[in-house]
Amino acid sequence: MVRNALEMLLDAADGYELAGLARHGGEALPLFRETRPDVVLLDIQMPVKDGIAATRELLQEDPGARILTLTAFSSQEFVIPALRAGTAGYLLKDARPREILDAIEAVHRGEAVLSPAVTRELIATVKSEDEHPGGTATSSSPGAAESSPPPADPGLTPRELDVLRCLAEGNSNREIADTLFVSEATVKATLGRIAQKFQVRDRVQVLIHAVRLGIVDVGHT
Repeated sequence: MVRNALEMLLDAADGYELAGLARHGGEALPLFRETRPDVVLLDIQMPVKDGIAATRELLQEDPGARILTLTAFSSQEFVIPALRAGTAGYLLKDARPREILDAIEAVHRGEAVLSPAVTRELIATVKSEDEHPGGTATSSSPGAAESSPPPADPGLTPRELDVLRCLAEGNSNREIADTLFVSEATVKATLGRIAQKFQVRDRVQVLIHAVRLGIVDVGHT
């Protein structure tokens, strides 16, 4: 049912072409090789092969593949492994049609996208791990690949702090731009400067470091 609704959404939207539909996770790689789509949408729970395994497989085939996870599951047991596998976005199926299209466009531009519920789950997970060090952190935990602590005083500007707080609410670059009355290019450049100050590579790690510095919290989401 969801797949049919998604097919109708993309067929009706201007500027989109549905390259193909896989019936199960095992068809993802062959279909990717055949169609070479700009963005791949994957569910978490699929027959034959789940979305996390399919994500790993696609990125092994093409490290530049852009993958958006669209699923009903927001708990850390799914979110964190999907992010670790390399998905560029994690959106819930109850998202509005415009949100889904915006997420596809953002992933196509090379941005990471997290729905508000997923952002809250990520923040809560990071805080729990920091409050209980040595407890449940695993290779699939968000901080597992980042062993060095964030800079104690990154020297963020008021604008950078505003962008971080909007990011912690699960907003896309476009939504942050609308909230702060700036351009998307300004938001992207600001996030790039924050990433440099935090010495990380993407917005997910930016968010994790901001939580660890106490700049954002679960209460802000």
